[in-house]
Amino acid sequence: MNPSLRRRLLFGLRLVITVAVAAWLVSGLDLDIARQALREAPAWVFVVPPAFMTFNALIHAVRLRLLTQAIGAPVSIGTALSALFRASFAGLALPTGGSELAKIGFLAQDIPSEKAVVALTVGRLQDMLPWAALLLYGLTTELRHEDPALAGVAVFFALAFLGATSVVWLAAGRSWRLGAWVERASHALLQLRGQPRVLALSLGLCLPFALVNVTCSWLVVRGFGVDMAWLDALARIPAADCLISLPITISGVGVREGVFAHLLSPWGVAATTAALIGTVRWTGELFRAALGGVLFVLR
Repeated sequence: MNPSLRRRLLFGLRLVITVAVAAWLVSGLDLDIARQALREAPAWVFVVPPAFMTFNALIHAVRLRLLTQAIGAPVSIGTALSALFRASFAGLALPTGGSELAKIGFLAQDIPSEKAVVALTVGRLQDMLPWAALLLYGLTTELRHEDPALAGVAVFFALAFLGATSVVWLAAGRSWRLGAWVERASHALLQLRGQPRVLALSLGLCLPFALVNVTCSWLVVRGFGVDMAWLDALARIPAADCLISLPITISGVGVREGVFAHLLSPWGVAATTAALIGTVRWTGELFRAALGGVLFVLR
């Protein structure tokens, strides 16, 4: 099959699934409960996701500045932020991973493409390490007894994240005779391996990056009156976010709301309120995408 046709068919399939899931979700919601929950929620709940997700984008931009500088192709924090925001905008309609490719494309407008790939790949792999740690932490709690399905998700993704990081780290020490571009990328990766201080600093910034994500969701949950402890959020939300990230629907529409309904059911949260919480949490990503859309216009 023609690759272009295959991509269009896959997108069409995901669009159909998205519409079907969204329609099924809306049909099961109680709009009166949703309106009541919105009225009772404090105003700060709606500020938290945009503020926290923008702060996380800033952390990511600082890390990209460190990593690109270490391989001899420094970008400013402003340039990195612009690439991240525009990729968020482009990624709204792309499958999982599409926004990562968009980041490469936008960053490659300012630095060589192989160095953009290396910086973004190393940054993403480093993100996996604290996330894997949070997933493993969840397995030390009552999660494995109270929610075996979510615990199974935590096991799968923790192993996948640790495995992917190990494979790339080992592969960086080998010579790959696959063309000049790959050789340049491999050389840039070896440059990073030779700068443990930069790698350690970038990795250190991954921890607040992960904690901000979890804390953002927890604050939204608390804002809607759910008495969830922060440690419970640390144990459960990382696995839930892994499920939401699967490329089932466009931007996780429907999946996100369903996952939050499952996540919050032990606290007796109505499915409608849980879906609303998931949607409010998503406004952080939508805000970053909106900033990216503005940057498209300005450029």
